[in-house]
Amino acid sequence: MSDTGTQLTRQIWSLADLLRGVFKTSEYGSVVLPFTVLRRLDLLLAPTRQEVLDASVKLADKGGNLE
Repeated sequence: MSDTGTQLTRQIWSLADLLRGVFKTSEYGSVVLPFTVLRRLDLLLAPTRQEVLDASVKLADKGGNLE
């Protein structure tokens, strides 16, 4: 396994160790998967984050309702 793969594996298991005691082993997937998806979306949208925030402010200033 590559160094990157080994580091990733260690990180995943360390996160599982943190969850131990709070969640049952069978519940890990229902906790880890949503956060993994959210993190992935965060990384994908990062390059345009400031543009979206600026557009949001402009719309709010014009009376646009974002809710």
